[in-house]
Amino acid sequence: MDMKSISNTLLIALISFTGILLSCVNKEYTMTQDYNATENRTEYITESYTENETYTSVSSGEYELPSFTNWTSFDVTLNNLGNLFYYGYDITDPDNYDNISLKIEIWKPPQYEMESISVFDVTKTGHLSYPEPPIAGEETTTDNTSSYVINGTASNRWLENANALITRAKFLGARTNLWSNQDNPQLIQLDAGKAQKIGIIISGPGNKWNTTIRLFVLWTINTPVYGPVNKERTVQKQVPYQVVKQRTYYEIKHVPIWETFFTEH
Repeated sequence: MDMKSISNTLLIALISFTGILLSCVNKEYTMTQDYNATENRTEYITESYTENETYTSVSSGEYELPSFTNWTSFDVTLNNLGNLFYYGYDITDPDNYDNISLKIEIWKPPQYEMESISVFDVTKTGHLSYPEPPIAGEETTTDNTSSYVINGTASNRWLENANALITRAKFLGARTNLWSNQDNPQLIQLDAGKAQKIGIIISGPGNKWNTTIRLFVLWTINTPVYGPVNKERTVQKQVPYQVVKQRTYYEIKHVPIWETFFTEH
Protein backbone atom coordinates (compact mmCIF):
# COMPACT_ATOMS: atom_id res chain seq x y z
CA MET A 1 0.00 0.00 0.00
CA ASP A 2 1.42 3.30 -1.05
CA MET A 3 1.80 6.33 1.17
CA LYS A 4 -1.19 8.08 -0.35
CA SER A 5 -3.48 5.20 0.48
CA ILE A 6 -2.14 5.07 4.03
CA SER A 7 -2.69 8.78 4.45
CA ASN A 8 -6.23 8.53 3.20
CA THR A 9 -6.94 5.61 5.51
CA LEU A 10 -5.57 7.49 8.54
CA LEU A 11 -7.56 10.58 7.60
CA ILE A 12 -10.76 8.57 7.37
CA ALA A 13 -9.99 6.89 10.72
CA LEU A 14 -9.26 10.25 12.37
CA ILE A 15 -12.46 11.74 11.05
CA SER A 16 -14.42 8.70 12.25
CA PHE A 17 -12.81 8.81 15.71
CA THR A 18 -13.45 12.53 15.98
CA GLY A 19 -17.07 11.94 15.09
CA ILE A 20 -17.35 9.30 17.74
CA LEU A 21 -15.80 11.60 20.36
CA LEU A 22 -18.14 14.39 19.46
CA SER A 23 -21.22 12.20 19.54
CA CYS A 24 -23.42 12.27 22.76
CA VAL A 25 -24.62 9.52 25.05
CA ASN A 26 -27.00 9.39 28.06
CA LYS A 27 -25.30 9.27 31.49
CA GLU A 28 -26.91 8.75 34.94
CA TYR A 29 -25.79 11.04 37.79
CA THR A 30 -26.47 10.57 41.52
CA MET A 31 -27.77 13.84 42.99
CA THR A 32 -28.54 15.03 46.58
CA GLN A 33 -30.96 17.71 47.67
CA ASP A 34 -31.74 19.37 51.04
CA TYR A 35 -35.37 19.81 52.04
CA ASN A 36 -37.38 20.82 55.12
CA ALA A 37 -39.57 18.24 56.83
CA THR A 38 -42.05 18.57 59.69
CA GLU A 39 -41.75 16.11 62.57
CA ASN A 40 -43.39 15.84 66.02
CA ARG A 41 -41.76 15.51 69.41
CA THR A 42 -43.42 14.74 72.76
CA GLU A 43 -43.29 17.43 75.42
CA TYR A 44 -44.73 17.39 78.94
CA ILE A 45 -46.62 20.46 80.05
CA THR A 46 -48.53 21.42 83.20
CA GLU A 47 -52.11 22.47 82.69
CA SER A 48 -54.70 23.80 85.11
CA TYR A 49 -58.18 22.37 85.47
CA THR A 50 -61.12 22.58 87.84
CA GLU A 51 -62.78 19.69 89.61
CA ASN A 52 -65.58 19.60 92.16
CA GLU A 53 -64.72 17.91 95.42
CA THR A 54 -65.00 18.31 99.19
CA TYR A 55 -62.18 20.37 100.65
CA THR A 56 -61.45 22.06 103.95
CA SER A 57 -61.76 25.80 104.25
CA VAL A 58 -59.54 27.07 107.08
CA SER A 59 -60.30 30.30 108.89
CA SER A 60 -58.04 31.62 111.63
CA GLY A 61 -57.51 34.50 113.98
CA GLU A 62 -56.00 35.51 117.28
CA TYR A 63 -56.85 37.54 120.35
CA GLU A 64 -55.12 38.52 123.57
CA LEU A 65 -56.42 36.66 126.60
CA PRO A 66 -56.18 38.25 130.08
CA SER A 67 -55.54 35.97 133.04
CA PHE A 68 -58.59 34.62 134.83
CA THR A 69 -56.65 34.27 138.07
CA ASN A 70 -53.10 35.00 139.19
CA TRP A 71 -51.20 34.86 142.42
CA THR A 72 -47.67 35.20 143.76
CA SER A 73 -46.02 33.16 146.49
CA PHE A 74 -42.51 33.48 147.90
CA ASP A 75 -42.99 30.43 150.12
CA VAL A 76 -42.99 27.67 147.50
CA THR A 77 -40.65 26.62 144.69
CA LEU A 78 -40.97 24.80 141.36
CA ASN A 79 -38.09 22.42 140.59
CA ASN A 80 -36.07 24.10 143.36
CA LEU A 81 -36.49 27.52 141.79
CA GLY A 82 -38.55 30.11 143.69
CA ASN A 83 -40.55 32.23 143.78
CA LEU A 84 -43.83 31.25 142.09
CA PHE A 85 -46.02 33.44 139.90
CA TYR A 86 -49.12 31.62 138.69
CA TYR A 87 -51.26 32.84 135.79
CA GLY A 88 -54.50 31.01 135.04
CA TYR A 89 -56.40 31.51 131.78
CA ASP A 90 -59.83 30.34 130.65
CA ILE A 91 -60.05 30.21 126.86
CA THR A 92 -63.14 31.87 125.43
CA ASP A 93 -65.52 29.52 123.54
CA PRO A 94 -62.98 26.71 123.04
CA ASP A 95 -65.62 24.41 121.54
CA ASN A 96 -65.92 26.74 118.55
CA TYR A 97 -62.36 26.04 117.45
CA ASP A 98 -60.78 22.97 115.87
CA ASN A 99 -57.30 23.80 117.10
CA ILE A 100 -55.70 26.32 119.43
CA SER A 101 -52.12 27.56 119.66
CA LEU A 102 -50.67 29.81 122.30
CA LYS A 103 -48.33 32.71 121.64
CA ILE A 104 -46.65 33.97 124.78
CA GLU A 105 -44.76 37.26 124.84
CA ILE A 106 -42.13 37.39 127.58
CA TRP A 107 -40.55 40.78 128.15
CA LYS A 108 -36.91 40.97 129.16
CA PRO A 109 -36.69 41.54 132.93
CA PRO A 110 -35.25 44.93 133.91
CA GLN A 111 -33.11 43.20 136.54
CA TYR A 112 -31.18 40.03 135.84
CA GLU A 113 -32.55 37.03 137.74
CA MET A 114 -32.72 33.38 136.81
CA GLU A 115 -36.21 32.89 135.40
CA SER A 116 -38.17 29.86 134.22
CA ILE A 117 -41.59 29.53 132.59
CA SER A 118 -43.69 26.33 132.44
CA VAL A 119 -46.96 26.02 130.55
CA PHE A 120 -49.68 23.42 131.29
CA ASP A 121 -53.08 22.46 129.93
CA VAL A 122 -55.09 22.28 133.17
CA THR A 123 -58.46 21.61 131.51
CA LYS A 124 -58.93 18.32 133.38
CA THR A 125 -57.37 19.34 136.69
CA GLY A 126 -58.47 22.93 137.17
CA HIS A 127 -56.29 25.86 138.15
CA LEU A 128 -53.61 25.72 140.82
CA SER A 129 -54.88 27.49 143.93
CA TYR A 130 -52.91 29.85 146.14
CA PRO A 131 -50.78 27.91 148.69
CA GLU A 132 -52.51 27.14 151.96
CA PRO A 133 -50.44 27.90 155.06
CA PRO A 134 -49.43 24.95 157.23
CA ILE A 135 -52.11 23.77 159.64
CA ALA A 136 -51.33 24.54 163.25
CA GLY A 137 -49.17 21.78 164.70
CA GLU A 138 -48.53 20.23 161.28
CA GLU A 139 -44.98 19.31 160.48
CA THR A 140 -44.03 20.63 157.04
CA THR A 141 -40.94 20.06 154.98
CA THR A 142 -38.96 22.28 152.67
CA ASP A 143 -36.68 19.39 151.72
CA ASN A 144 -35.89 20.02 148.07
CA THR A 145 -34.66 16.45 147.68
CA SER A 146 -38.21 15.08 148.02
CA SER A 147 -40.08 13.68 145.03
CA TYR A 148 -42.29 16.75 144.92
CA VAL A 149 -41.93 19.09 141.97
CA ILE A 150 -43.46 21.85 144.06
CA ASN A 151 -41.95 22.28 147.51
CA GLY A 152 -41.91 24.91 150.23
CA THR A 153 -43.84 26.17 153.21
CA ALA A 154 -47.48 25.16 152.73
CA SER A 155 -49.90 22.65 154.14
CA ASN A 156 -49.20 19.03 153.33
CA ARG A 157 -52.64 18.76 151.73
CA TRP A 158 -51.93 21.67 149.41
CA LEU A 159 -48.49 20.29 148.48
CA GLU A 160 -50.00 16.89 147.68
CA ASN A 161 -52.81 18.40 145.62
CA ALA A 162 -50.49 20.82 143.82
CA ASN A 163 -48.05 18.08 142.84
CA ALA A 164 -50.89 15.77 141.78
CA LEU A 165 -52.23 18.57 139.58
CA ILE A 166 -48.83 19.19 137.99
CA THR A 167 -48.44 15.45 137.37
CA ARG A 168 -51.88 15.01 135.78
CA ALA A 169 -51.95 18.25 133.80
CA LYS A 170 -50.76 18.14 130.19
CA PHE A 171 -47.33 19.72 129.93
CA LEU A 172 -47.12 21.99 126.87
CA GLY A 173 -43.61 23.42 127.12
CA ALA A 174 -41.05 25.32 129.17
CA ARG A 175 -38.06 27.62 128.90
CA THR A 176 -35.38 28.63 131.39
CA ASN A 177 -32.93 31.50 131.82
CA LEU A 178 -35.13 33.82 129.79
CA TRP A 179 -33.06 36.88 130.60
CA SER A 180 -30.12 35.65 128.50
CA ASN A 181 -32.09 35.97 125.26
CA GLN A 182 -31.58 39.32 123.54
CA ASP A 183 -34.96 39.38 121.78
CA ASN A 184 -37.41 41.77 123.35
CA PRO A 185 -39.97 40.43 123.74
CA GLN A 186 -39.28 36.72 123.39
CA LEU A 187 -41.99 34.69 121.71
CA ILE A 188 -42.97 31.16 122.68
CA GLN A 189 -45.58 29.43 120.51
CA LEU A 190 -47.10 26.14 121.64
CA ASP A 191 -49.80 23.87 120.25
CA ALA A 192 -52.65 23.58 122.75
CA GLY A 193 -55.08 21.41 120.75
CA LYS A 194 -58.55 21.90 122.22
CA ALA A 195 -57.45 23.12 125.65
CA GLN A 196 -59.97 25.07 127.70
CA LYS A 197 -57.79 26.12 130.65
CA ILE A 198 -54.14 27.13 130.61
CA GLY A 199 -51.84 27.44 133.63
CA ILE A 200 -48.52 29.27 133.40
CA ILE A 201 -45.99 29.14 136.24
CA ILE A 202 -43.06 31.53 136.30
CA SER A 203 -40.41 30.93 138.94
CA GLY A 204 -37.25 32.76 139.88
CA PRO A 205 -37.75 36.55 140.02
CA GLY A 206 -37.93 38.15 143.45
CA ASN A 207 -40.44 40.79 142.32
CA LYS A 208 -43.48 40.61 140.07
CA TRP A 209 -42.44 43.77 138.24
CA ASN A 210 -39.41 41.83 137.02
CA THR A 211 -41.54 39.51 134.91
CA THR A 212 -44.07 40.58 132.29
CA ILE A 213 -45.96 38.23 129.96
CA ARG A 214 -48.87 38.48 127.54
CA LEU A 215 -50.85 35.51 126.22
CA PHE A 216 -52.45 35.37 122.77
CA VAL A 217 -54.76 32.62 121.57
CA LEU A 218 -54.34 31.63 117.91
CA TRP A 219 -57.38 29.68 116.71
CA THR A 220 -58.35 27.81 113.55
CA ILE A 221 -61.72 26.56 112.32
CA ASN A 222 -61.90 23.86 109.62
CA THR A 223 -65.08 23.94 107.54
CA PRO A 224 -65.83 21.23 104.93
CA VAL A 225 -66.90 22.75 101.61
CA TYR A 226 -68.03 21.07 98.37
CA GLY A 227 -67.18 23.02 95.28
CA PRO A 228 -64.70 23.67 92.49
CA VAL A 229 -61.04 23.13 93.27
CA ASN A 230 -58.26 24.38 91.04
CA LYS A 231 -55.74 21.66 90.27
CA GLU A 232 -52.79 20.98 88.00
CA ARG A 233 -51.78 17.93 86.02
CA THR A 234 -48.98 16.93 83.67
CA VAL A 235 -50.02 15.97 80.12
CA GLN A 236 -48.28 14.95 76.91
CA LYS A 237 -48.37 17.23 73.91
CA GLN A 238 -47.15 16.63 70.35
CA VAL A 239 -45.22 19.68 69.19
CA PRO A 240 -44.33 20.05 65.47
CA TYR A 241 -40.86 21.28 64.49
CA GLN A 242 -38.84 21.67 61.29
CA VAL A 243 -35.80 19.56 60.46
CA VAL A 244 -33.47 19.72 57.46
CA LYS A 245 -33.09 16.40 55.66
CA GLN A 246 -31.31 15.20 52.52
CA ARG A 247 -32.62 12.99 49.78
CA THR A 248 -30.92 11.23 46.83
CA TYR A 249 -32.26 11.15 43.29
CA TYR A 250 -30.90 10.20 39.85
CA GLU A 251 -30.66 12.47 36.84
CA ILE A 252 -30.00 11.46 33.18
CA LYS A 253 -27.85 13.88 31.23
CA HIS A 254 -26.94 13.89 27.51
CA VAL A 255 -23.14 14.24 27.47
CA PRO A 256 -20.37 13.82 24.86
CA ILE A 257 -19.07 10.30 24.80
CA TRP A 258 -15.56 11.42 25.67
CA GLU A 259 -16.81 12.74 29.02
CA THR A 260 -17.58 9.21 30.10
CA PHE A 261 -13.89 8.43 30.02
CA PHE A 262 -12.93 11.17 32.46
CA THR A 263 -15.70 11.14 35.05
CA GLU A 264 -16.54 8.63 37.72
CA HIS A 265 -19.79 6.74 37.67
